Amino acid sequence: MIISYEGHHPIKVSDGKITFIKVANSAVYRDFILSFQGKSEKVKFFDEHYNQLEKNKSIDWVGDVLITQDYLNSYQNKIISNLFDTLNENQRNKIFNTWRQLSTDIQDIIFMTDLPIEVGENLDLKKLFKFDGIHFDDSVLSDPYAIIETVVKIHIECKLNSVVTFANVSHYLTKEQLNNLITFINEVNMPLILIEFSSSDFKVVSGDARVCYIDEDFVDWY
Repeated sequence: MIISYEGHHPIKVSDGKITFIKVANSAVYRDFILSFQGKSEKVKFFDEHYNQLEKNKSIDWVGDVLITQDYLNSYQNKIISNLFDTLNENQRNKIFNTWRQLSTDIQDIIFMTDLPIEVGENLDLKKLFKFDGIHFDDSVLSDPYAIIETVVKIHIECKLNSVVTFANVSHYLTKEQLNNLITFINEVNMPLILIEFSSSDFKVVSGDARVCYIDEDFVDWY
């Protein structure tokens, strides 16, 4: 993917690399944030052949890792669908037999009442997954690094093609965690964009990452 901001060098986003976009100008930072949210056209997204991409299909904007931690819940339907699609025949039969026994037990209880009600015979596995209360562990929701890693893993498991984007993760992660994140992204060969509002003396990380910086005077540094 190529990120284009008029008057500035294009920013390349590659698999296996974190692209840090550091901005020290408030107007530029606003343009980036609003564009990544789909509220502005100042920043545009292209494929390697410069065909423009739709923001909603190319960027998965998460934003501030703790302020938007509930964003994880928005993946629930995709996760459940992925679980459903990966079930083999033995797993499906085991769940069905367990459900049939539960349905029989409930029907026996209903027979003890004097009401014209019965248990539905059709089993919707997706609804059953939701009913079972699938959710993210609370320890993940309070750990910024775990949230980032989990979102990336969701993209891998569910084969999502959009590029995950967070803002200001340096507020929450140590230098060691940032370097660990670079290693993790390299190992899973996924792209990741981290946008920072910072000064030029902010030393992000060492390692195999791409760092792009626009200073207060709109000058690019790469």
